[in-house]
Amino acid sequence: MSSPQSTNRHAAQLLGFTLIELLVVMAVLGLLMAILLPGLGAARQLAQRTQCGANLRNTALAWHQYLDDHDGRFYQMLNANNAYGGWGGGSRPLNPYLGLCADCNSPEDAQVFCCPADRGGVPGSALTTKAFQIMGTSYLTNLFLIGPTSYRPFSNDTASLDLAISKRLAGLNRGDTDNPSRLLLMGDYGWSNQWDPGFPPAPPLMPYLGQAAWHDKAGLRKEISLDDVFPFKYNMAFLDGHVGFIKIYHSMYVADQYTVVPFADLYDLALETQDR
Repeated sequence: MSSPQSTNRHAAQLLGFTLIELLVVMAVLGLLMAILLPGLGAARQLAQRTQCGANLRNTALAWHQYLDDHDGRFYQMLNANNAYGGWGGGSRPLNPYLGLCADCNSPEDAQVFCCPADRGGVPGSALTTKAFQIMGTSYLTNLFLIGPTSYRPFSNDTASLDLAISKRLAGLNRGDTDNPSRLLLMGDYGWSNQWDPGFPPAPPLMPYLGQAAWHDKAGLRKEISLDDVFPFKYNMAFLDGHVGFIKIYHSMYVADQYTVVPFADLYDLALETQDR
């Protein structure tokens, strides 16, 4: 007949784990985590990109309402490409078309202008400070539609094209533009600097270009070379209202999926300019 002590030890052996069993369980859990976490991260990124695209789609629709109320004429003034809507004071003309205060002073009042993936990349500011916090919006417009009424050339190489576009900008009307399904209206903050021929990808600025490619894994690299900055992908809204996740090429006015030039008769000149 066994003693109570031996019975208790036997029961503990049956109910407990051996060290090997515990290690096996931990290894299996670790393996499952390694398999699941990347998937969860990818799902979160996709959700953020989807929400960002929805913001852009709503904003593009608001632009069409604005244009309907202003005889088709685009909003144009200095800094219009970022002061068109959002928060930070001053009159932001697109806000009322999204049910927002015209002069919102609080980020909480203008969340439709905040991309949930916004991780900064604004030159001249702390690398990781959100564009939404600095600019009042995570999204910048196409300067050849919503911006100043004229431009000095970005460079000598682009002078003839820039001047030809600039001559037509004052009072630009939606009816004067071509190919709305290819013409970019606005997109993630970083797209503008990525495209801008006047924003060269010099080594000190490369981290900003990558940081502002919020939805592109290539932008997360610690080291970015000249070969890496062409191109990055961004959420973009087109003039016809649809949204796409597309590659933006530096200094390319006309590409397969998009154009920043509002006028089709200048496409040939644009192609000559960007091939130099």
